[in-house]
Amino acid sequence: MNTPEKKPAFRLWSTVNAEVLCCAVRYALGRQSYIVKVTTDEIKPLLPYLPPHSLYNIRNAIQKCTDYGDVYDYQHWKEFLCDVTAAVNKWRNGETAPPRPAVDVKSDSFGLVLCSAVRYSLSYDTYAENTTFCLSPLLPYLSDGTIRRIRADVKEYPDYVENKETAEIWKKFLSGLNAESERRHLT
Repeated sequence: MNTPEKKPAFRLWSTVNAEVLCCAVRYALGRQSYIVKVTTDEIKPLLPYLPPHSLYNIRNAIQKCTDYGDVYDYQHWKEFLCDVTAAVNKWRNGETAPPRPAVDVKSDSFGLVLCSAVRYSLSYDTYAENTTFCLSPLLPYLSDGTIRRIRADVKEYPDYVENKETAEIWKKFLSGLNAESERRHLT
């Protein structure tokens, strides 16, 4: 009898996981690229499930941004800010979230969101531990392309970081990425 493949639990109520999504938003802000649309499109349906402080963090990051990119990006961020504000207001009014959706961590677009979170976290030591803690158990479930992109971003980083604790966090994460790449025979 075949047993169905277990899907990973990307628990949106987890503070750590919600902060990873905040990192992805921060990375996308000000970029004139497809990543703005991908990030906001992937996170928008998840807004009702994020904890209030994560919604506030996303809202504040968008409001404090001084360069949204071009006119198209500005309009996109303005619409996303309305969605975030609506989610904040639902929390304030005591509305409960509907049943949690399944998050397809294998999708390439969600993988790009996770890559954005890694790129942002590589720039700020304070996010390294949370991001790697969240993503490590997901590695077996991420797409090959996502593994390759994250591995390429992380590969050189530990050699250049001044904070030795942070360098060790990224080295440990990189060893997990390398093991997963070898398991899948990725180059």
